[in-house]
Amino acid sequence: MSLKKLEQLYLALQPFKEDAFGDLSIHEPDDDDELHYICCDQKIIHCENDVFDISCLNDSHPTFQFATIPEVIEFYHGTWNSMRTWRDFHKDMTSLDIAYNIGLYCDMQYALHNIVVTCVNKRLHPIQYKLNGTE
Repeated sequence: MSLKKLEQLYLALQPFKEDAFGDLSIHEPDDDDELHYICCDQKIIHCENDVFDISCLNDSHPTFQFATIPEVIEFYHGTWNSMRTWRDFHKDMTSLDIAYNIGLYCDMQYALHNIVVTCVNKRLHPIQYKLNGTE
């Protein structure tokens, strides 16, 4: 069932291939990975026991677990919308733009802390707790 669910996710991600900069592919087990997996936007997605695990190839975030395809899609929407917002923000900035962005930074820092406390810890893959020595 996990392979079927992974294939369903792959099909569900197809409309967003452009958002992933064309980085969307599904793979059979190989020398590096014993499970079928999806590579999407520099992340690896496994489906084990019908739960999706998303790991970052650049190690920029912990491994997260999501139970449903809509949750995975929303995770990607969050990352892609953030990238669209901040990708070219530095072009032609005035001193007022800089001040405004510093204000955003301060508020985002606070918001990110709250996201870690209220959301991130609820979706961490169990291996993350072992790596951090909290288990």
